[in-house]
Amino acid sequence: MGKIYTFREVTDKEELEKCFLLRYKVYSESANKVFINENIDKIDVDFYDVHARHYCLQVDEIIAGYLRVVLPKEDITNETVFGIGEKYSWFERADYFHQNGKAPFPFLSYSGVPKSQWDFYQNLFEKKEKLTEASRLIILPEFSSIKVSRHLVECAVVLYVLICIGQSHAIINCLEEHAAFYESYGFIPVANGEKYFLNGMNRMCLSLSLSLSLSSVPKQYHERFEAMAAEYRSTGKIVKEL
Repeated sequence: MGKIYTFREVTDKEELEKCFLLRYKVYSESANKVFINENIDKIDVDFYDVHARHYCLQVDEIIAGYLRVVLPKEDITNETVFGIGEKYSWFERADYFHQNGKAPFPFLSYSGVPKSQWDFYQNLFEKKEKLTEASRLIILPEFSSIKVSRHLVECAVVLYVLICIGQSHAIINCLEEHAAFYESYGFIPVANGEKYFLNGMNRMCLSLSLSLSLSSVPKQYHERFEAMAAEYRSTGKIVKEL
């Protein structure tokens, strides 16, 4: 018999703080450590967390996986994150609201991002088509498997295309070798699939986007995704044995 995995939103302050600590731990022990700021508190929290919604994959009382959904800054202010950021002296409320020159989404904030990525964003902005970004996806090593990875990504896609969080496009930044995984769900490489190095990594990255409608997802997923969406709307959770 497999384990029961529960996907749900994280809103409790202590639980969200735990997610940020887990983010740091998992990233610092992988090639993704170039994306976090090393610190003695061993916590990963940034300004993007303030305009994001946070989700976990739970097994019993253990947080086994996590991702955040970064929204446009004007769409959400996550007050819980302010409390955590201020606790660790990472930032204050006034600092956040004065960061007007900061890149609007994480995928645009890294060193090495080519102009084509900004052109993609600017094109959507001019057409008033809002964007959301899946970011900081982690799965604890002891729970890591292709099944669990697929389930977490599928839960995110269900949120995007069926729960509808008010955006037109979702974007994800990934390593070149992981692109086919996301393409199997309907994600399409942006900027003609231009690949690039980020934050000094020696592995190529690229960005992919998904139009937020069920028609953009391959038909073989429609029935299952609609059932997952119905469960989430009814209970606020998606539960699955893996």
